[in-house]
Amino acid sequence: MKIPFRRPWSFKVYILTLFLMLTVISFSCIGIISFSKQYSSDLSFSKGIAKRAAATINEKLDAMAHSSIQTTQVISQYALVFQDLSIENQKLTSLLLNVVKYNTNLANVFMGLDNGNFLGAYNRNFSDSMSFHSDPSKLLPTETAFSLTYIDITLVPPKETRVYMNEHFIELARETFEISEFNVKHRPWYAGAVKTRDVFWTDIYPFIFMHENGISVAFPSIDPDGKIAAVVGTDQPFVFFTNFIDQQKIGKTGRAFLIDSQGKILAPLKLPGDTTHQETLSVLISDAYERYQTKNQDEERFIVTHDHEKYLTYVTKLPPAFNEDWRVVIIAPLKDFLGKTILSQKQLLLITICILIVTSFIIVKYTGRISTPMAILSKEVDKISRLDLKSNLHIRSNITEILLIRNAVEALRRAVHSFAKYIPKEIVLDLFQKKEEILLGGEKRELTIFFSDISGFSDIAESLSIDLLSQLLSEYFDHMSKIILKESGTIDKYLGDGIMAFWGAPLPISNHAAKACTAALLCKTMVTNLNQKRKKEGLPEFITRFGINTGVAIVGNIGTQEMMNYTAIGDAVNITSRLQIVDKTYHTSILISEHVCNYLDNRFIIRPLDVILVKGKVQKIKIYELVGKKGSDKEIEPTEQEILLCKLFREAYEAEEANDLKKAYELFSAIAQQFPEDYPTQLHLERLKNLS
Repeated sequence: MKIPFRRPWSFKVYILTLFLMLTVISFSCIGIISFSKQYSSDLSFSKGIAKRAAATINEKLDAMAHSSIQTTQVISQYALVFQDLSIENQKLTSLLLNVVKYNTNLANVFMGLDNGNFLGAYNRNFSDSMSFHSDPSKLLPTETAFSLTYIDITLVPPKETRVYMNEHFIELARETFEISEFNVKHRPWYAGAVKTRDVFWTDIYPFIFMHENGISVAFPSIDPDGKIAAVVGTDQPFVFFTNFIDQQKIGKTGRAFLIDSQGKILAPLKLPGDTTHQETLSVLISDAYERYQTKNQDEERFIVTHDHEKYLTYVTKLPPAFNEDWRVVIIAPLKDFLGKTILSQKQLLLITICILIVTSFIIVKYTGRISTPMAILSKEVDKISRLDLKSNLHIRSNITEILLIRNAVEALRRAVHSFAKYIPKEIVLDLFQKKEEILLGGEKRELTIFFSDISGFSDIAESLSIDLLSQLLSEYFDHMSKIILKESGTIDKYLGDGIMAFWGAPLPISNHAAKACTAALLCKTMVTNLNQKRKKEGLPEFITRFGINTGVAIVGNIGTQEMMNYTAIGDAVNITSRLQIVDKTYHTSILISEHVCNYLDNRFIIRPLDVILVKGKVQKIKIYELVGKKGSDKEIEPTEQEILLCKLFREAYEAEEANDLKKAYELFSAIAQQFPEDYPTQLHLERLKNLS
């Protein structure tokens, strides 16, 4: 296809021509194909899936129920054989333990005796307690796998004996303790089995020995004279049902649920998904059960529409063996099932391919001229929004709008690059993400503030030319800034020869105090290395002092509508500025406040220096010297001498703080002998001399 004229086409003409061609050709043809068979095929297939899933659930639950019933019936016959129904009857206890061990669906098996006593065997894997009952602080042996429980109410007072065994039924421990208010004849399973003299299923009730809710099945042991000698039972913790039901998946997202005769959801205990999805499931289950009751049939399935989406609901009874009037409900979106629509989709795909072949020549001709430069430009804009300002953009096009966009993107890149030099990078990113105009305003936030200053900078500035001073200062600021930014700090401003930075804004940082202290230590090391290099070159050294404080400050856009700055203000900032000045008094490099110290772990090596009154404040503050950080960068790892000095200094300072001046003087004197060049020690000794 030849372009009829060479002048640039408008972007609108290209897009309109492309979409008109695709819409008229493709959608006209696709619209001819109907999906009349889709609904019926989906419905037929989904009903079959739901019915088979319900049958599988019922089959497994029926097997579980029959297993429990058969277990109680078999053991009830053995109860008539064994004369001594107690924990000392090894044959009986061995039988109960083997039943529990080799039947993975059973958490326990137990029997209640005619005299009110109780005997049970338990699989400890189903217990949430691994400590002795009589002494909860004492843990059971780690090999404990099973236990026997025997309650003898014929004793005065009644006593309970528990025997803990390993997987080979070897006794590991035993405990006996007094109990009260227990009578097996009052338990629901015992009373029900005695009353019916047959298999009895309880309602949901709390288990005493497992701290779980569930149902029990029990069967009486009746002797030839018709007297009930014992009742054998086993628990079905409701977590069994919950886990089993929760694992059933129907289609892609379909789920199974267990409800009682009132329509209350029994399992799973918590509906899946978010709140909206849970509400949808509750409505669907309630609607399905109401329709089921109206139909008055054993099982029924319905198609329900909720929020413009169709769902298949299927309701069926539990197996008769459970003797519980519960229902299994299956809910599945119809869109999950494809069924016979695969054939229709293949036919549709074939037709679509034919259409695409016809239109592809047109699409390739036009989209190549539009999509390629637009994709490149969109990526460039995305890179700019992420402040990735490196690019070699080369786009040639005969479309006017694309050329205009290319020029605008280049101008935007240059503007953002300049803009990012004045305010923190995070603020620029935040403006892109929020897509809002920057406004005046601030918020109170806890920050860690950092001030640095070059000692004697005025004298250095007077001795150097402007060009050399600018070069040295730029190199210094470049290294300092990179360290601060690498440690997630925000550089507020450059104050002549100093830097103000803070941590905790604009993005919150959980460990802002530790980050700021690490940055200060790294900056101190960098300055030391830089000074060594400059000393060899005959250049002046920049001796740098640091002050760090943590506190609540107002941070945000401060200024006027025409000129504003993202900064932090408040007492916390003022205190930090004073700390950096106080460094000079104590001949230290890094001073931190007590608020900072409270956030640091024992990796940071610090020592308390003094309690001072900073300018403009009434209340005194406690200051510390930051010396190093263990287990981090080797460059800021404290030496053994520094660690020792901090330890000895802290002991002496604490004695002085406790007003034990004699001890403090002796300790500081010892430090002075070992570390004669430590100026803070000399200050405290001089103070103690004046006080004595």
